[in-house]
Amino acid sequence: MIILSGRLKQLRKEHHLTQQNVADRLGVKMRTYQYYESDTDTAHRPDLEALVVLADLYGVSVDYLISGTDISQAAASDDRSRRNRSLEAGQDLSGEKISKFSERLLLLRKEKNLRQEDVLEEFGLSIRTYRRYETGVSEEVGLPALWRIADFYGVSIDYLVGRTDTR
Repeated sequence: MIILSGRLKQLRKEHHLTQQNVADRLGVKMRTYQYYESDTDTAHRPDLEALVVLADLYGVSVDYLISGTDISQAAASDDRSRRNRSLEAGQDLSGEKISKFSERLLLLRKEKNLRQEDVLEEFGLSIRTYRRYETGVSEEVGLPALWRIADFYGVSIDYLVGRTDTR
């Protein structure tokens, strides 16, 4: 997670924001955000929702934040515009991201003609956890699982979570 902590610090400074500014946008305590930037406590890592907010804030992809690869600046910009239009209409996109993740996870597995049991070992997940991801019951998707899933299917994390339609 060294890439993530370094990227967060770099982007925050480039955007002339304080740690408190970013913490307020995320709805977390400043100390929690400080953990994100310092990478000293693995229990305090940003969840998927926080990563999407951070990517929107800085105009980058989630993939750029966590892996150093910028899959699509344009996709991040398009997503920001869509998010802003939805917020103006009074809609909340947090559930939409989880729903999109579940939808795409199922689609990708079916495209490869795999059963849920076929992917468990590859992803390092229990059948119960995987089923919860695929049905949208679980909102807690860890970064290691996201990386393994994206790598296995050859797609970006931004595609998995619905920030872009480009695989």
